[in-house]
Amino acid sequence: MHPTMDSVLGLIAGILVGLGIVAYSRRKRNQ
Repeated sequence: MHPTMDSVLGLIAGILVGLGIVAYSRRKRNQ
């Protein structure tokens, strides 16, 4: 059962969103 393209893109999108939130919160906390 290999992952489909949609699941792979969804996983990548989720990781990018998570990293974006972490970076945004860190940047906001520093200021």
